Amino acid sequence: MDRARRVLNVVLFIIIGILFGSAKCYDETYLRSHEETNFYWLEKPRVIICYPNMPVHYLMRGLEWWAIRGHEVESVTNNPNSGLCQLSLVPNTIIIRKAQKDELEPQKMAITRRYSLGNHMVAAEMVFREEKIHLPLIMEHELGHAFGYTHVKESDKGHIMNPWYEDMGQNFWPPK
Repeated sequence: MDRARRVLNVVLFIIIGILFGSAKCYDETYLRSHEETNFYWLEKPRVIICYPNMPVHYLMRGLEWWAIRGHEVESVTNNPNSGLCQLSLVPNTIIIRKAQKDELEPQKMAITRRYSLGNHMVAAEMVFREEKIHLPLIMEHELGHAFGYTHVKESDKGHIMNPWYEDMGQNFWPPK
């Protein structure tokens, strides 16, 4: 099933790439801090929660945090049984899921995979370790990636997009 899902994702990504130009996937796990450009959505994305029993109030808190800063979503659907949950890339969608065993490196709390065409966001997939989703600011940080932001410099302590959890904070200023 997992192999079929991956093949379907690759085929879908290739089709989107052919239709819209060259497509890229950015996995924040492997990006170097602040060396990549930021991205933006052409339309408000929708959010699909594919995380069984996820505490939705963490997501709502994170979405409110970003709405104040000008980033909103079209809708939120809590349906872990949706057929869309079998895919990683669903156009104009942010998918949230629980990490599978060994999906994340031991030191990682969460990752966000961003799919883009040029500087335009196409889709995003946020993956959380079950025991870390409750941590303050982790949802806001990963939503920042899903909205297209990369990590800031490590010296930008207190910024929501700081790559180190201990140095994250409520501050946000748009990249230059």
